[in-house]
Amino acid sequence: MRKSSLIYFGLVWLVFGATSVLADSVPKPGVAPAFTSKADVMLSTAETFIRARDYEKALAVAEDLAKVYSNYAPGWMILGHCRSLAGEFEASNEAYETALSIGADANQVYNRMAYNHVKMEEWAKARHRYEAILDLDHTDVNALVQHAYIDEKLNNFEDAIVFCKKALDVKPSNTKVIAALARIEAKRGEKSEARFWLKKGLEVDPESKLFLNKLSVLLINEQSYEEALPHLEKLLVVDPDNPAIHRNVGIAYYGLSKKKEAKEAFEVLRRTGGKMNGLYGPLAESYRATGEKAKAMAVVKEGIREKDQVAWLYCIWGKLLEESENYDGAIDKFKKAAELREKPWTGYAEKQIARQIKLKKRAELMAAQGGGK
Repeated sequence: MRKSSLIYFGLVWLVFGATSVLADSVPKPGVAPAFTSKADVMLSTAETFIRARDYEKALAVAEDLAKVYSNYAPGWMILGHCRSLAGEFEASNEAYETALSIGADANQVYNRMAYNHVKMEEWAKARHRYEAILDLDHTDVNALVQHAYIDEKLNNFEDAIVFCKKALDVKPSNTKVIAALARIEAKRGEKSEARFWLKKGLEVDPESKLFLNKLSVLLINEQSYEEALPHLEKLLVVDPDNPAIHRNVGIAYYGLSKKKEAKEAFEVLRRTGGKMNGLYGPLAESYRATGEKAKAMAVVKEGIREKDQVAWLYCIWGKLLEESENYDGAIDKFKKAAELREKPWTGYAEKQIARQIKLKKRAELMAAQGGGK
């Protein structure tokens, strides 16, 4: 006897007693089984194993259930579910097809089959299943959203937007759909539309970390720093230890030429373990602008070691040396920056070299004349 059969019949023995197990369990040839509670027990047993994440035993019971009660639609549905959990997606859909043929709910069957098609990346087949659901109920929000998801995967952005908007017509406050619309619009380069949907999401859920974060990042990328800051400040209230938020706060303040506030945000970023890639220049320049030259120099050297924003950092190094009237040293650093040929720093460095030469000559002339600065 197969292991799966032993599992089932052992359970039935406990529930109904040891007598007449086989005679009671196997339907007579040519007679549609009158489903007793034994089928329900098997179904419940399979569900119990699923909840316990013992999918192998659940599948064994489900296979026996479908075999013994072949006209029992819930048995085929649970078999389809167990096969899907086991990664047997094609076999799962075969079980669902059988369930549908003997009266299972079409909406439920199509949803589960579509899920399997998605797992197999059979996008056209999955979309066909969701379209079948929408033929039954054109207001089915899940089917509309899933159809939009598939269209997005296939880069059919216009169709995805159409189905998302249909879902919103049914449920206007669905924040997942609003977020999807913002994401899709951003993917197709429609930043103003993406911004519209992100703001719409905040109207529905003003404290949403998702919408606050996405909108603030979008605004920073557009250099709308002043507009981004209120959203970032809200994020700091609900998530004060998130390095990414402090990073964006620092970028926003730096973009507004508020070097003191930028420096403070970047310092918190470092304390919370955030990555400094792309920020050595802003932090070093913020330290320089606030008179903390030693800290600026330390960040410059650190960034150069990390090979991050090297041309910019050499330029900052040059400015620090200029402020110390070390014009030869400044010229050397600006030359290093120019040699890297990184825009816009090459042109800037070349102009600074000429400037340092003039400053050096002026200093030498004043020294020769016995004058001061």
